[in-house]
Amino acid sequence: MRAWRESWADAALTVAVGAVTLAGLAAELVVTARPHPPAVWACLLALTATAPLLVRRRAPVAAALGGLLAAYVYNAAGYPGLAPALPLFAVCYSITAYGRSSWSLATGMAVVGAASVIPTLPPGPMAWTSFPVLGPSAAMAWMVVLGAAARSRRLAADARLEHARTEAARRLAAERIAVAREVHDVLAHTITTISIQSGLALDALDSDPEQARSAMAAVRAAAKQARPQVRAALELLRGDVPGAPDDPLAAPPVPAGRPVAALDPQPGFGQLARLAGQAREAGLRVHLTAPPDAAEVPPLLQLTAYRIVQEALTNVLKHSGARQAWVDVRVAGGGVVVDVTDDGGAGHDGEPDPHPAGFGLRGMRERAASVGGTLTAGPRPGAGFHVRAELPMEDGW
Repeated sequence: MRAWRESWADAALTVAVGAVTLAGLAAELVVTARPHPPAVWACLLALTATAPLLVRRRAPVAAALGGLLAAYVYNAAGYPGLAPALPLFAVCYSITAYGRSSWSLATGMAVVGAASVIPTLPPGPMAWTSFPVLGPSAAMAWMVVLGAAARSRRLAADARLEHARTEAARRLAAERIAVAREVHDVLAHTITTISIQSGLALDALDSDPEQARSAMAAVRAAAKQARPQVRAALELLRGDVPGAPDDPLAAPPVPAGRPVAALDPQPGFGQLARLAGQAREAGLRVHLTAPPDAAEVPPLLQLTAYRIVQEALTNVLKHSGARQAWVDVRVAGGGVVVDVTDDGGAGHDGEPDPHPAGFGLRGMRERAASVGGTLTAGPRPGAGFHVRAELPMEDGW
């Protein structure tokens, strides 16, 4: 569409300049008293000089060469004035405005110099210092400068547009990663809890109905707790989709770019005890140490620490075969330090787990990095696994 509009604009400019050129030529032929060749050839030369304007955007140098050649032939034929030079004004602008070469400014000035030489050539040479030579030359040079300025503005606008697109793509990717972390952290923990508790319920269904009932209640509680958090993640995902269809899990969409930490409800230090309780119900003895009062810790930092503990305990339940885990969350050194340690070794039943928790570890590292923190994870000497996160509380939180 843009190319079509530009083609029509160039065609209109060609017609307009051609009409003005022919009008100027007619006036010169009438006013000039000296003899000259037939006027029809003068008109053809004038139109020939105007025709290159049709390609002034795609091939400005070729348009300049065509215009210079027509002007030279017109002058050499002895016609009065220099009417075919009029299209060269637009061509000089186009060389620097649309030229792709870094030499476009020099090329434009070279065209100005060549156009200035033509009136000084026989059969009716003009003086270099005469106004008919210097005036049009100065005007053409000014058109070259205007074209260069237009090109600079256009390139700057293109650069701003490209930067905006890149930034939008980066923000979209960051939001997708945030949604992926939220969904993974919530669902991985919930599905692990449901899997373990439903297995306990099946094992105890005939022998101990009360234990089976308790396990199924834990399954229901885990699913109920996960529902609002999954809904919050879906709200973030739907924030970029205006008019998205209603969904039973999703409230009205939030504004695009709204941070995960701003979505409610979001867990923090106050929910760590419940998280540890769920792990205990799944058969893992969890020893929790958490700050009694964390009002000075920003909600985003609390959420990050909570998700790291959640993912670490999920990995312990899924992969380590551990019986105990120690969770230590403390505010120290101007930040939050999270330590999660277990006494496990290989996967359940002593066999290596075929599905290592690589995505979970990566998600934990991304969460820590998103708040300027670091996370390390690795096996302990002898047996067990240790996860440590250090999350700084910077000024301005």
